[in-house]
Amino acid sequence: REQMAASPAFVRAREAWLIDQAAWARSEWNDATAGFDTARLLDAARLASSWGWHLMAVATSTRAEVFDDFALLYPRPYQAELAAAARRADLPAEWVWGVLRQESLYDPKARSGANALGLLQILPATARAVARRNGFETPSDASLYDPQTNLKLGTAYLREQVETFGGRFVLVLGAYNAGPNAVRRWLPAEPLETDVWIENVPFNETRTYIQRIVWHSTVFAWEASRKPQRITAWLVPISADLTQIASDR
Repeated sequence: REQMAASPAFVRAREAWLIDQAAWARSEWNDATAGFDTARLLDAARLASSWGWHLMAVATSTRAEVFDDFALLYPRPYQAELAAAARRADLPAEWVWGVLRQESLYDPKARSGANALGLLQILPATARAVARRNGFETPSDASLYDPQTNLKLGTAYLREQVETFGGRFVLVLGAYNAGPNAVRRWLPAEPLETDVWIENVPFNETRTYIQRIVWHSTVFAWEASRKPQRITAWLVPISADLTQIASDR
C-alpha cells in the first residue's frame, strides 16, 4: 500500500483531491486503478480511506464487490460535530449518520445539481429558513460547506420533520428527500404496514433513498453497540394519523 501511495498516478489523485479538483482526482484515480483485481482494489480503497477520501473508498470497494467490510464502508469522520448536532436536535446519531452517508458519502464539499450543499445536502434557502426559525446565525452558501454549520442546520431540519410526522423515521426520510408536502399526499387513509407503504412510494428516487438510509442507520447502530438491532419503532403502520409515537432508542 505504501508503494501504491508513492506511485505518480496516486500522488496526482491525492493532490487533486486535496485542492478540491474532484473531477481531476477521480480521473487520476480511475486511471491508476484500471485493471486492478479484487485484492488490489481493496488495498486502493483502504488507501483512500486512510487519506480521509471516504467517497472514493466506498466507490472502489463497490467496484471490488466488497460489501461486508463495515469499518471501510461505514466510517465516522466528523464524529464530534455530528454527535453535538444530534444531541442539540435530540436525534439518534445513527439516523444522522445514515442520512449523511446517503446524501454526500462524507464529502463536505458535495454539491448537487439542485444546489444542495455539504454533508447533509441542505439547500441554501432551506438552511436560511431553518436558521431563522431556530435563532441561528444566517448562513452563507459557503458556510454550508463547513461540517459543523451544515450538521447543525441539517439536523435542525430533520428535527422539524420528526415533529411534523410524529417521530416516524421513514416519513421523515421521505420528507427530507421529496419534501413534506409530497409525503402528506402519500399518506393512506387507512393504516398501511410500513414496508408496504415504502414499496408504494411513487418516486423511485425517494423509495430507494428511504430503503438505503434505513439500512445505513441500522449498520451504524450495530457498529456502535455490536448488538442485534430492533426496528420495531420504524415499523409502526403508516396512516394520516400523525400522533407522536413513543421513542424506542
